[in-house]
Formats: sequence, C-alpha cells, structure tokens
Amino acid sequence: MTRDLRARTYWVPKAGNSEEEYEDAFYPEHYMDRRGHVLRFAMADGASEGMLSGPWAKILARSFARASQRPSRASARLVVSRACDSWEAWKAAYLRRRAELDRPVQWWEEEGLSTGPYATLLGVAFLLRDGSETGRWDAVALGDTCLFAVRGGTVTTRFPVGHSSGFDSRPVLLSGDPLRNAMAMGRIRDARGSFSLGDSFYLMTDALAAWFLKDAEAGGRPWECLDGLAAGGRFLALVDGLRKAGRMRNDDATLTCIKVV
Repeated sequence: MTRDLRARTYWVPKAGNSEEEYEDAFYPEHYMDRRGHVLRFAMADGASEGMLSGPWAKILARSFARASQRPSRASARLVVSRACDSWEAWKAAYLRRRAELDRPVQWWEEEGLSTGPYATLLGVAFLLRDGSETGRWDAVALGDTCLFAVRGGTVTTRFPVGHSSGFDSRPVLLSGDPLRNAMAMGRIRDARGSFSLGDSFYLMTDALAAWFLKDAEAGGRPWECLDGLAAGGRFLALVDGLRKAGRMRNDDATLTCIKVV
C-alpha cells in the first residue's frame, strides 16, 4: 500500500495588522489531500525591513514549488536565480500599474525599491514510492523558517534551527536582487530523511518555531496543540494566547501540518 499525505495550512498576521499586511507565503495555497509521486511544500517569511517583501516571499515559495529537481543546495541556487528573474518581471509590472494609476514611486520609496525585498525560504519534497509504505523527504532552507518531524511522540528532525536559542533578529535572508545574495548562497542548508505511516511534519515561520522548540525543550508536546487545530479560528486563538502570555513574539505566523496516512 502506498502512503499518502494530508496537509493543511493556517496563518495569521501580526496583531494590529490587517490581512493585506501579512508578508509570509506558503505553497500549496489550499487544503488538500496530497496525492502524487513527488509532493512539494514551501514556506517563506517576508522581512518587514524590505519593501514589497510579501510579494517576493510568494515568488520564492512558488519558484520552489514549480521546480523539478530534487531539493539540494545546488538546486536551491537555481530556484533562487529563477525567482530573482520573476521578481524583476513582477516589479516592472508593479511600476507600470503605479504609473497607470497616477501613483508613481515617490522619493522616499526609491531606496526601498533599489535595495530590494528580503525573505527566508524553506522547501521540502516528499517522494512517495509506488507500492511502498515508506518514502523519502528532502529539504532546503535559508533563514529561520523551520521544518520539524515527529514520530512516536518524539521530535526527530529540527531543521534548520535546532535549538530555541538559535533565533535572533538578523536571520540570513534572500534578496530579490541577485547581486545582494552572494553571502546568502553560501549559507543554504539541506536535509533529508525517510517517512512512514503515522509520521507528522510541521513547517512554520520563526516566531511560531521558536515557541515550538522552547516548549519541546521544557518537556512539552507542542505538536499536540497543533494537531488539535480543526479550523483557522482555533489557530488564531492559539497564537493570540501565546502572544498575550509572552510566550511568542508578535509576528506573522504561518503553519503547515502534514500527516502521513
């Protein structure tokens, strides 16, 4: 019997921000049972210090999702290169729309546009072997958007950040300007492993990931809180409660839960 994946994504913007100000991105964009030979998931966290980082995060996530190569450091560089090309096309269309609406770029926006947007990237591909109850996963990451795997009540994978102390205010970020990515390209990380019936995987942006690791390090089972989510409203309540308790900083929060069934 071949295994399948069941996935669902939840997200909320920063407290005090509207949904239009949400700058994370994820793929796929709709809930579904994921059936196929190779299934790809991606998540990106747009950095607020860059202009238009939300659209850039979406381009990064989609570029990974549309790639065909097995995730690796080398293939990730190709994904980023293609994303930068897509960003240039998107930016040109954005500037045309601004001009058509008689809202040309103002002087205070010029530096942000020239510097470019910034975002993290996490991508994972699951290979489902025909007729097999096990499969393989491969992941790449740049920055502090994380993948956690849980098997039998134990966190078996913490990638790319392995401890809650590993989060800081200056993660490595990808720019929409390829000339600014030389340092980042050297810090792409990859990981791989196997999966079987009952395994769970969680992709999440940094604020939520920092809570997850800290709770697990204290002997908690944070994945059980995440498994109990049945609707987006419950995710909002969970995040709101963690923020108010001072257990999670106020940032966009995005989670994809993947179950092997």
